[in-house]
Amino acid sequence: MESIEMFGRDAQLHAALRRCVPQLAASLEHDHRDLPRVRVAYRNLGPWLVSWDGSSYRWRSGPHTDHLLPADAEQAAAAIAETIGAAVMPSPTEGGRPEPCGPGPDGADPGPRSPATDPRRRCT
Repeated sequence: MESIEMFGRDAQLHAALRRCVPQLAASLEHDHRDLPRVRVAYRNLGPWLVSWDGSSYRWRSGPHTDHLLPADAEQAAAAIAETIGAAVMPSPTEGGRPEPCGPGPDGADPGPRSPATDPRRRCT
C-alpha cells in the first residue's frame, strides 16, 4: 500500500479536477479508515467517489464502480469530465489566453489543429 503523503495521488487528482474542470464539484475527503478519496458531482449527477488504488485511479461508487481511470491525474480528470459530460478547460496558450474548446458557435469544426494547439487535448 502506498504511503499517504501531504500531496498524495488523491490530492493531485483533486487539484487537477479543480484546475481542468472547475464547474465540477470536487472535494478531498477521508473514509472511516482515514484513507483519502475524491468526491465528485456535476449538475444532477453524483456524488461519486474516486480514489487511487496503488496503480491507477478507480471509480469507487456510482454507475462506473470499479472501472479504472488513467494513472496520470490530469488524464484521469479529463476522463472523469468526459464520463459525466463536463467540459474540460483548455490549457492556456503561450500568450496566457485559453484556446477555444470544440467547434465554433455556428457548430462548424474550425478545421485541423496541431497537437500543440488542439483544445481537445487533455488538460496539461
